[in-house]
Amino acid sequence: MAKPRVFVSSTFYDLRHVRDDLGRFISEQGYEAVLFERGGVPYGRKERREDSCLKEIDLCDVVVSLIGGRFGGQSADGRNSISQKELTYALEAGKQVYVFVDKGVLSEYETYKANRNAGDVKYFYVDDVRVYQFLEEVLALPCNNPVFDFSYPQDITRILREQWAGLFQRLLQEEAERPPLQLLSELKTTAMTLRQVAMALVGPKEHQSSVIRDILLLNHPAFSAICGLLRIRHRIVFTDITELDALLRVKNYKKLDEEEWDEPNVVEWMGQPSLKNAAGASPLLKVSKMLFADDGQLHPLFDGQWNDSLVRLEWYSPDDSDDEDIPF
Repeated sequence: MAKPRVFVSSTFYDLRHVRDDLGRFISEQGYEAVLFERGGVPYGRKERREDSCLKEIDLCDVVVSLIGGRFGGQSADGRNSISQKELTYALEAGKQVYVFVDKGVLSEYETYKANRNAGDVKYFYVDDVRVYQFLEEVLALPCNNPVFDFSYPQDITRILREQWAGLFQRLLQEEAERPPLQLLSELKTTAMTLRQVAMALVGPKEHQSSVIRDILLLNHPAFSAICGLLRIRHRIVFTDITELDALLRVKNYKKLDEEEWDEPNVVEWMGQPSLKNAAGASPLLKVSKMLFADDGQLHPLFDGQWNDSLVRLEWYSPDDSDDEDIPF
């Protein structure tokens, strides 16, 4: 079973005891704690440490950022520290972020605001004024920047326990409301498509057929189905199987050779090792051949009503097969 992955971002030497307690708490909740000192971040031989950390954030669901009094190691951008860069990257990636600031640092931040233009001020709780400059940027963000203070690790674990319980309750509520909301969304999409087709029908007759075809293709239900299964947040469009393959390669999926397909009537893409779940299984995307013509072009219309079996995501484990290796 897949576990939520929680990335802990902070300077190390001043907050190591907090990180240790936080990692233990995350594991006790049944989640996967990602801390570099525990080997949670794989480092590439030719990569900077911060680049490896940013790649790992992409594979995590939650980022917990701890801000203490130390600036820490300098990022390659020459402006922020590595831990600041991690938080900025997580915010830009739309990750669920929680920011915890040492209570003494947050208290002295008020002194900084009153003296930000004075260059000779010495601060007691931070070793570099850039800690306060970055904190000012975080507090100014319009969303996804819940900031809490802490004195002890227990302050952090208590708040996270409450926050995650609230998220779970919200998820249950949204799941209960999903069927009518999904139906409403489908009705809106259908109405939009019909409106576009109606507008095309009043145009020049010699162009009606091609215009209607393009409209139906741009509103193909396969696009939203793949976005939902792969958690793609932006709109996608492809016109043939080659373009779909290029899209999936960007998302770290590799097309399997035809002799490796489990089913003769589907095309399969296997998620690469970085997409494995906690049980070691790899995601396997299956797309029905019914969606494509013999030349690989996507059908704007096809026989039969759309159903979820035409695009499916399954999990493949070497233990489920007689083969010893994953068929890449």
